[in-house]
Amino acid sequence: MKNSIISIIIPVYNAEATLERCIQKIIEQSYPNWELLLVDDGSTDNSRVICNEASLKDKRIISIHKENGGVSSARNIGIEKASGEWITFCDSDDYVGPYWLQNFVELIGRKDSSELLFVQKINIFRQGIFDSVYYENKQGFISSSEFLLGHFGFVWNKIFKREILERHHIRFDTNIKLFEDEVFVLQYLSLMNGVFIIINDAEYNYEWPNYSHKYLQNINDVYTQLRLYQLAKDLLVSTKDGYHVLIYKFLNRLLSKMVLTVARQGDIDDNLFRLIISTVQKDIRYVTRRKFYPFRLLSVTSNLLVWKVSFYWYGFLAHRHLLHL
Repeated sequence: MKNSIISIIIPVYNAEATLERCIQKIIEQSYPNWELLLVDDGSTDNSRVICNEASLKDKRIISIHKENGGVSSARNIGIEKASGEWITFCDSDDYVGPYWLQNFVELIGRKDSSELLFVQKINIFRQGIFDSVYYENKQGFISSSEFLLGHFGFVWNKIFKREILERHHIRFDTNIKLFEDEVFVLQYLSLMNGVFIIINDAEYNYEWPNYSHKYLQNINDVYTQLRLYQLAKDLLVSTKDGYHVLIYKFLNRLLSKMVLTVARQGDIDDNLFRLIISTVQKDIRYVTRRKFYPFRLLSVTSNLLVWKVSFYWYGFLAHRHLLHL
């Protein structure tokens, strides 16, 4: 591993305010065998120029330009163009410490890298103010079910083996605008035996977005939550603890998004509703959040009208602010 090339993929869109800092911190890495793919996703500011100038100054930096298609399409282009044995990601508004890559290198060299997902701790900032260290209470090997109880979807504090991504054609779903990283990680994790949390100090500095305005239009995407539930079920259903995580987290989140969608949009497509019924009916009797206990009665019927009336009633309560999800 000590001589392996690590491909770093940064999707770039109108990031001129933070991009130069992000690039410079990667140039300062103690581990030198890397390539940096800057994927400019149709920026309209000075980001394109910054990418080109960086590639001229350092031969390890590759500047790629494409029409605007979103972060998933940019990351996918990066995966297609990457030549490293390993792939990791960074966001253009974040920055890393000098031992970010070294932390991965030292651990992968001592573990079975084809069977574990490697994860680093991260420093979290909110509006520029330090908030916390994520994964600070975990270290070493943990099970997939324990890992999935937390916020597991970040891709830039993990490293992925390119051969596995290629063999199983794991890519980011360009139809998903939120939680696309969770879908990606779940697909990869399904091929692993567990997760290894690197015990070294946090080297990734993450600026937590303001979700209240950034993702307001997409945060209740029922299609995405259903897919996450399906992927999680394939991964977790084989163990008792894993099944509990599936019900506690993924099923409850799907139910919440369904109620919010009804409250905000007034309807859910009938075909989607039928698919949800066929997927979750056997599991819905085990819902754990007290507010959803009445939904357990839906486990005895697949009648579309009964399901819709139940969710429309909850949607009405949420719309009137009588139910908080």
